[in-house]
Amino acid sequence: LDTMSSIVGAGSFAAGGTVVLATSAGYWDALTAAGVAGLAGAPVLLTDGSSLSPQTASLLARLRPATVVVCGGTLAVSDATAGEAADAAGTSPRVVRCAGQTATGTACQIFSRASSDLGYSWSDTAVVATNDGYWDALAAAPYAYARHAPIFLAEGHSSLSEETLDAMASGGVTKVYIVGGELAVSRAVEGQLAERGIEVVGRLAGDNAVMTSAAIAEFEVSQGMSADGMGVATVDGYWDALTGAALCGSEGSVLVLASDSDRRAIDAVAAPSVSRAYVFGGEMAVSDSTLRYLKGAIK
Repeated sequence: LDTMSSIVGAGSFAAGGTVVLATSAGYWDALTAAGVAGLAGAPVLLTDGSSLSPQTASLLARLRPATVVVCGGTLAVSDATAGEAADAAGTSPRVVRCAGQTATGTACQIFSRASSDLGYSWSDTAVVATNDGYWDALAAAPYAYARHAPIFLAEGHSSLSEETLDAMASGGVTKVYIVGGELAVSRAVEGQLAERGIEVVGRLAGDNAVMTSAAIAEFEVSQGMSADGMGVATVDGYWDALTGAALCGSEGSVLVLASDSDRRAIDAVAAPSVSRAYVFGGEMAVSDSTLRYLKGAIK
């Protein structure tokens, strides 16, 4: 959470707006929060679910939001913690909780309540990723943020729930990018979407999570996002990158995953034209060796 404070401080998130709050104890809710955070130009903040983390309280006091969007149910972020967040903001903010019975249901609630309760309009293009791992949805989070694209989660790799399909169809989603290979999101999901008249316009995948992040980043650049200001996060944890993805999205830049044994995504995306990059996390997350490698790649 100290890294979260540094990441939010590096951004240009306006005071008096919106913040998105999710638990640090799991990745699902914060992953699918990227889209609504982008709609509001908001940072994604993490907290302990049972009490407000001091770092989060400090950021809320500084940002003084008018709206706090809580992603996840009371088992993820308790009502008491949501109340502490409102008190820390010092602005008597409106608190809007988006929660379903499951992580995939919470994604649906984020999608629907962003329109019905917050008045935002989504893109007609969504992202679908597995709920059985954070890597692919995390790498796509900057795109979701920058392009106002909702993220929906499949049930493991095999299917989309009826709740998810209904939310997409009724909410005006007409196109989908699937992130991850067929072991992450099966071809059966493509068939489900086709039956609802939703076109799968592309599948972004590599031979592992690192190269899937590279494929997503290369796609994002082709869609007008920038490799300059790219973020690099560890493939072996999600905490730093959950808030870092919002920073990248707010700046229209991409996020790739790396480890000391696999830096291919850095090679694929970094170029001499890239003048700056973010590394999310300390040495235990992204080693000094990988940091030096990145510096060499961007010259």
